[in-house]
Formats: sequence, structure tokens, C-alpha cells
Amino acid sequence: IEPFDEKLHRVRPHEGQVMVAASINEILRGSEIVKTEKQAVQDPYAFRCIPQVHGASWDTFNFVEKTILTEINAVTDNPTLFPEEDEILSGGNFHAQPIALAMDFLAIALAELGNISERRIFQLLSGQRDLPVYLTENGGLLTFNASQIEKLNKVNYKAARRAVVKQAQSKTLVANAKRQAQANVATYFEIPLRIAGRPDVKVVATF
Repeated sequence: IEPFDEKLHRVRPHEGQVMVAASINEILRGSEIVKTEKQAVQDPYAFRCIPQVHGASWDTFNFVEKTILTEINAVTDNPTLFPEEDEILSGGNFHAQPIALAMDFLAIALAELGNISERRIFQLLSGQRDLPVYLTENGGLLTFNASQIEKLNKVNYKAARRAVVKQAQSKTLVANAKRQAQANVATYFEIPLRIAGRPDVKVVATF
């Protein structure tokens, strides 16, 4: 329970980190298990660093939400008409860089949640801390039991997420006789995000 102590997060007060630690403390409130004697000096990172990793992703989600809300309520026409000022201005509000950076950040945040969650599943199924391998007495004999298949699925999806976490903001193209010398392709990266954050992976919410 020490990694979730409020004092630790008070001295490094990232909003998401503080929120996640508080949420875990609330979940564990009244638990008899947390009162048992500690078996190890320190827990694996996948458990000990939940507030830091999950919290950072939470902060990222908030940043992305703010960026998207700003964008969908913005004017990106070019040229842009200002009837009250009786002006027509040509600018660059069409450029997708704010969205590209947000999408990169979001893909990384989702992938990191998947990575740390998969590590917790590994700890659960690999015979750590007096638990039976694959949570079954005959785990070594049942080569393709359900737990192993589940683990393989997690590994495969983890590899897929890592493969699609690529930078959208750096993928620019030249177009229109080089007048559009840095045409951003941020909207293409909605496709990798579907893979990075697929709900059927079922690892994001595991503790």
C-alpha cells in the first residue's frame, strides 16, 4: 500500500498521478489483505508505478480532449471571412499540427496503459508470489489452457500497439506544386489509434 500513500504524490503532484493514487486508496479502503505482512521490500514496477503511469496517461487524455474540443469548435477555412471587420484573410488555420501532436500523444498514452497492464497479467499468470503458474495446479502440463491463450493474445496485441505508435506530426508531404510544402497527414493516424486503443484488448483496466 506504500506506493499509493498520499504523501508520496503530494511531493510530485501531477494531477493524474494524484487522482489515480487516491482512487486506488479508495478501492482498498477497509481491505484486510493490505494489513497482512509484506513479503517483499518493493513491489514490481507494474504495480508500484500505477499512479505514475496511469496518471500520466490520464493527463494525456485530458490534454487531447481539450485540443479536440478547441479544434471542433474552431474555424479552419482558408481564406477566412471576417464580415464585421469587412476583411478576408488567408492564413494557415487549416494545418493539422495541433491534432497530429495530440494523436501521437494519445497513441503513446494508450500503448503505455496496455504495456503496464500486460506486465501485471504476466505477474498474475507466471507463478509469482506463491501463485500457481497460469493459476492452475497443472499449468505446466496444459500447454494450451485458456490462461496461456489469453496471455498470448495480450502479447500479440501489445506488439501490435507498439507497431502502430508512430509519429503523425513528423509525417508531412509536399503537395500542390510545392506551395503546400508541409502538408500534414494527421487524420491518417486515426487508423493506428483504433488499434492502439481497441476495447477488445481488455488490458487497459486491469490492476
